[in-house]
Amino acid sequence: MIDFCIITVTYNNSKYIDYLIECVNNSVQSSTFHVFILDNCSKDVDIIEEICVKNSHVTLIKSDTNVGFCKGNNVALKSALKLEPKAILFLNPDLFLTDLWLDKTKTILNDNSIGILSGPLLHFDFEFKKPTGLIDSLGINVTRYGKWFDVSQGRPFFKNSEPAFPKAICGALMLIPREVIDILLKTDGYVFNEKFFMYKEDVDLSLRIQKLGYKVLVHPDLEVFHCRGWKKDRSAMPFMAKKLSAINDVRVALRHRLINLPFALLKLFYVYTAELPLREFYTSIKKL
Repeated sequence: MIDFCIITVTYNNSKYIDYLIECVNNSVQSSTFHVFILDNCSKDVDIIEEICVKNSHVTLIKSDTNVGFCKGNNVALKSALKLEPKAILFLNPDLFLTDLWLDKTKTILNDNSIGILSGPLLHFDFEFKKPTGLIDSLGINVTRYGKWFDVSQGRPFFKNSEPAFPKAICGALMLIPREVIDILLKTDGYVFNEKFFMYKEDVDLSLRIQKLGYKVLVHPDLEVFHCRGWKKDRSAMPFMAKKLSAINDVRVALRHRLINLPFALLKLFYVYTAELPLREFYTSIKKL
């Protein structure tokens, strides 16, 4: 048995891996851990493989195809559970832990009511290896009509001493106790719902865990750095990204928040009518 297993799913992210592993190493002093990297058939997998060979506590799992974020995490989880970890950390490759981060979480997780633990995600300039001073996410909330959004994204960061309990946790950083993992596997047969592939999978998981009676917590002492870029110009987003986001809004509404279904359907209708013939909209609805 070990304290933590860290899982990261990569796709052409080799430039981050050295720094990610360095930060994970610095996040512990008194904890045991192992890192699992699942690569989704990247062009740069050879570089990642070389990095993993140099680090005995890192295991690379290579996929022959791009199975996506959700299935990638589920596949790596099967290997991680063999080490009997006390908790699983799902971590994006461009998400960097701060010093002693994992050690700090051990005391917080003594509260058995916590289902997902995270911290303030702060925007990070990877080129210069320094924070920008802006917030990336303080959790995820939803408007009354159904739009999901990262709390305080793009605003200047000022440390808050109070813990936050948002509707959901950003999937870039999710620490889940083993007990909760086991209940999810027993109840649903999976941790991440693979129908989502990408977008809103973190919302779905957060809501499912809360339905089990657990809390989702963003703890102010667990700051981390995230390199995610913000695409404020919606017209620049690929159609596939818009499509998946809209479809998954409908999935979340149907499974968890029917009150948000009108907005989700309107969003999906807009995406399809703006980009594709109307018949594909009806085909998509039938598949849900």
